[in-house]
Formats: sequence, C-alpha cells, structure tokens
Amino acid sequence: MSSEQKSSAGKWLFIVIAVLVLIGVLTFLGFNFTYSEGNRAGILIKFSEKGYVFKTCEGELNVAGLGNISNTVQMNQPWTFSVTNKAIAIL
Repeated sequence: MSSEQKSSAGKWLFIVIAVLVLIGVLTFLGFNFTYSEGNRAGILIKFSEKGYVFKTCEGELNVAGLGNISNTVQMNQPWTFSVTNKAIAIL
C-alpha cells in the first residue's frame, strides 16, 4: 500500500470512529436526561412490558374524551409513553 492509500484509510477509520462516538453520546443523553416535565391526565388504554435486551414498560393513554358531555362525539387521542424504571411503573 502506498502512503496515500494508508492516509485515506486512516481518515475513513477516524470518521467511522467519530460517528460511533457521537451516536453513543447522543444515546447516553437520550436515555439519561429528560427534556420535559409535566403531567398528563387520561384513561389508560394499554400497558405492557417489552424488550428482549432492554426491558421497558410501554403504554398508551387516551388524553381526549374525558368526561361525559351529551350530544358530542368523543375523539380518541392516544399518547404513547415508555417507562424504563420498573419501580415507577407499578404493574
């Protein structure tokens, strides 16, 4: 291999490693820090435990159609959520 080919291969290796590190950092930040706070109210539609490697509790909450208002159509607006801490998700 010439020195120019070695240099090109080294650049590609550096780019691949930099992209993998960036993906790892973004994944760490996404799973360990929250970007919003608040409460939602509604009727729990479904709740289940999913995952082969990383177990999470997944669910859907119907946030529309609360109450019983006569002569109105109740719309179903599901809000999907995921809980990674099993102690918080009381089954």
